[in-house]
Amino acid sequence: MKQAQLDELIGSGPLAELAQRLCALPEAKFLAVVGQLERHAHVPAIGLLMDACRPRLRQLRPPRVPSLKRLFCRPFEDLLVSRQPPEGLAKARILRDAVDPCWAAIKAAGQEQIAELEENLRGIAPGQAKLVFSLGERLWQTAGRLLSAARSGEAPDAAQQTMLMRDALLAAPAIERFKREVPTKPVPKLGKPEKTIILECIEQLATQRLPTNAFLLVLAARVKQPAELIEILAGTDVRVPEEVESCAVAQLVDRVNRLDETITETGPEGLAKEIEEVLQAMAETGNVLGKSVKNGLDENVVVMEQAARAALDEHVIEAAPAALEAAFEDAPGQDALLAAEAHARALYRSRHAAKKLGLGAKAEAAMAAARERFEARLAEELKAAAEAGNSEGNAAIFRAIRMIELVAGTEAARPHIRALMSGR
Repeated sequence: MKQAQLDELIGSGPLAELAQRLCALPEAKFLAVVGQLERHAHVPAIGLLMDACRPRLRQLRPPRVPSLKRLFCRPFEDLLVSRQPPEGLAKARILRDAVDPCWAAIKAAGQEQIAELEENLRGIAPGQAKLVFSLGERLWQTAGRLLSAARSGEAPDAAQQTMLMRDALLAAPAIERFKREVPTKPVPKLGKPEKTIILECIEQLATQRLPTNAFLLVLAARVKQPAELIEILAGTDVRVPEEVESCAVAQLVDRVNRLDETITETGPEGLAKEIEEVLQAMAETGNVLGKSVKNGLDENVVVMEQAARAALDEHVIEAAPAALEAAFEDAPGQDALLAAEAHARALYRSRHAAKKLGLGAKAEAAMAAARERFEARLAEELKAAAEAGNSEGNAAIFRAIRMIELVAGTEAARPHIRALMSGR
C-alpha cells in the first residue's frame, strides 16, 4: 500500500493520531478500512495501526480472513504459550517466540509457494470459510514439508518445538476435523460420538503413516479431563505418549493453581463445583497413568489437596455465615439475596469434597447452624403471620423455606412446605 492510498483512507499525520482517528470511525467505515489495511499488515507502520485497532475489533468480532501466518498456526494454536511452561508440559507446548523463526525459515525455503498462497489469500473475502480452509490445507502440507527440511542446526529445545509444529501441520486435517465436529473448548466429556471421531482420525493418520503425537497433544489440551482420552487410547493399539500423560497431570496442577481465579469468575458455587471435579479428576487420572508419570502425580497430590482445602475452607465454608446474613433481613437487596443463595448452594454442594479434604465436620456444622437459624426464622414468621391473620404467609416465610432447601437439601425443606400448604 502506497502512502497516497493510506492518506486517502484515513488522512495523514503521526501514527498515534492516525490510530486514534481510525478507531473513531463509524463501525461500517472502520471495518471497511481495516479490511483493506490488514492485507498489508506486513508493512511495519500498517502493522502498528492494526495493533491499535485490535481492542475495537475484539468488541465487534467481524468476520475476518486470517493472515497466512495466523492460518499457519491454526493446527497447533491450542499448544501455544507465552512463557516457559511447567516441567510436565515442556514437551507438550510451543512457545510463541518459537513461531517467528519457523515461519521465517518456511518463507525462505519456499518463497514461490508462500508468495502464491499469500496472493490467493488476498482474493478471499471475509466469511468464505471453506475457501480459507482449502487454502489452509495447502499451506499446512507445504509448511510441514518445508519445516522438515529446515530443521538442521537447531538447538535441542528449538528442534523439539519445531518438530511438534511440523507434526501438527502434517496432522492438520485430523486436528481441524476434530475441532470442527467438537467445537466446544474445553470439551466437558468424551462420549461415544467424540470417541468415534478420535479413533477415525487416528486411523486416518496411521493409514497415511503420519505421526499421531501432535494430534493427541492438541486433544489433551482441548478436553477438560485428559484422563478420558488416555482411557480411550488404552483400548486401542495406539501407544499413549508420555507427553499426553504429563499433560494430564500438568493440567490438574494448573486447575488447582487457578482456584482463586475461579472464585472471582464463577463465585462460591462454581468454586465448590470445580474443587469437586478436580478431586474426581485426580482419582481418575491416577488410575490411567503409567508408573513413571503416576509417581509425578503422587508427588503433587498433597500440595494440590492442601490448596483445594484452603480454597474451600476460606471461600465457601468460612464465608457462608456472613453471606447468609442478607437472607435474614426483612427487605434484603436483590444482589445480596442472590449472593446469599449462591453461598447456600455452594455450602450444600461442598459437603462431599469437604469430607474428602478433612473438612467434613466443619462443613456439616456450618450447614446445621444455618439450617437451625432459618428454621427458627421460619417459626417466627409463621407465628407473626398467624397472629396477623395472614393465612397465605409472606415473602419472608417463603424465603426461609427456600434457604432451608438450598443449605440443607430438598428433603429438609419438604416438611415445611407440606405444613405451609396444609395451613398448619
